[in-house]
Amino acid sequence: MRSVPMLDLTGGRSPGSRVHPGPLYRTPLVPVFALTGAAPVLGAAEGVLKRFEERMTTRVMAYSGERQRDLMSGQIRFAAATADLAAARLLLEETVRDVATGRTLDMTDRARARLVAAHVAATARRVVNELCSAAGASAQFTSSPFQRAQRDVNTISGHVVFDPDAAYALYGRIGLGLDPGPVVLV
Repeated sequence: MRSVPMLDLTGGRSPGSRVHPGPLYRTPLVPVFALTGAAPVLGAAEGVLKRFEERMTTRVMAYSGERQRDLMSGQIRFAAATADLAAARLLLEETVRDVATGRTLDMTDRARARLVAAHVAATARRVVNELCSAAGASAQFTSSPFQRAQRDVNTISGHVVFDPDAAYALYGRIGLGLDPGPVVLV
């Protein structure tokens, strides 16, 4: 077989599902794609947080001469980013564990996986953009790991499967018992 009908993939009926017992082969494509795509976005954001923490310990602010780590604004950004990314990781890991159980996913489960993936990507994107802004203008040099991570996170999270408005609306419709509409990525 050279191609697989999209309805088979989105319905969890890949050719591999007939010969392999593992849940990966029976899980619909969109939840797998969305959750596995959200993981590197989150990882990149966690990397930016680590770099921001390291930078804060040595960075001296222009004009004032204060260390960034001594400024309340930097402390707040660091703490908020830490909390946001930790919560995103817990949410992602919980959802991956749930999907990996191998049980049949109903439309609510599938919409929730997409909701979580979009929320994690949006959280990571917001955190990365805030930390890169707070890291100073030199963080935008093309040679900077901050800029590289920011570009990667913004690009990946721009994929339609990570559109938070669409994912939130989809979950809201399905979760409230409404029809999801004619064409949805779920």
